[in-house]
Amino acid sequence: MSPDELVTELVDRRYDALLRRAYLLCGDRSTAEDLVQETAIRLLRAARRYDIEKLDAYAHRTMVNLYVHEARRRSRAVLAVVEPEPQASESSLVDERSAIWTVLQELPRMQRAVLVLRFYEDLTESGIAAVMGVSVGTVRTHSARGLAKVRAALTDSVGEADGH
Repeated sequence: MSPDELVTELVDRRYDALLRRAYLLCGDRSTAEDLVQETAIRLLRAARRYDIEKLDAYAHRTMVNLYVHEARRRSRAVLAVVEPEPQASESSLVDERSAIWTVLQELPRMQRAVLVLRFYEDLTESGIAAVMGVSVGTVRTHSARGLAKVRAALTDSVGEADGH
């Protein structure tokens, strides 16, 4: 099987996981699909240079780097999250998830990437450092700063909801 065929098979097999990660990073389905497409193009270019067994890891690292270091930021309209009307018992959980999602979208790219890889992809600090090509200390710094912003925003939103 040629390297191009192996890359095509890899992308086909891992498409859902790649799209999920891309969506968590950028928060928009269309942009996530573009990010997966650009990752696949980069994989095809790299297939002849890298060991086929390492292409999956290369795909994840490439995607995160494309997201974090995007040269041309597209202007994005505010994404309205439309959720079904919650039942009384689910209301606070839905509100909390919505608030977290809103805060994540407002974080700087590095902080958001670190938090997505840590809490949605369940990677360790060293795993995140390897994927992003940075030191563990850099991961810790961005994680701490991102979590502090999430906590502050959630504390502010709880205070507003309570009327304080």
